[in-house]
Amino acid sequence: MTWRVDLIAQHIEVENRHLMNEMLATLADENPVRDEVAGRVYRGKDQVAARYAELWQAFPDFNVRPVRYTEQEGIVVMEAIYTGTHHGAYLGLPGSGKSFNVRLVNVFGFDDERIESETIYIDLAGQLRQLGITAIPRN
Repeated sequence: MTWRVDLIAQHIEVENRHLMNEMLATLADENPVRDEVAGRVYRGKDQVAARYAELWQAFPDFNVRPVRYTEQEGIVVMEAIYTGTHHGAYLGLPGSGKSFNVRLVNVFGFDDERIESETIYIDLAGQLRQLGITAIPRN
């Protein structure tokens, strides 16, 4: 593995263990995280931390299991399985106690030593279906 894949593996390990400071340490200071499915961009460590805190509260057993990495020209694409059980508020909906298991693809960019950008693609329709959610409330 290259240092980039090693860094992503470290990032995923501490993300799965809900170790916020260690996870944030793998990111560049202005790391934009783009959730393409939700249409949201999180900029800077404060916004990224808030996003993860919300996910970890909603899914206390949140887990990402990498399946494959592809690296080319300083970009790493990670295919993974994303699982969790819905115990807290998510997308404005209370916990259902239901679990999900969906595919996830992340595209990572890097500076000289840390993750500089992350773009997330998830099977949101599959996740919501498994959680029994048929409509997302509009705010």
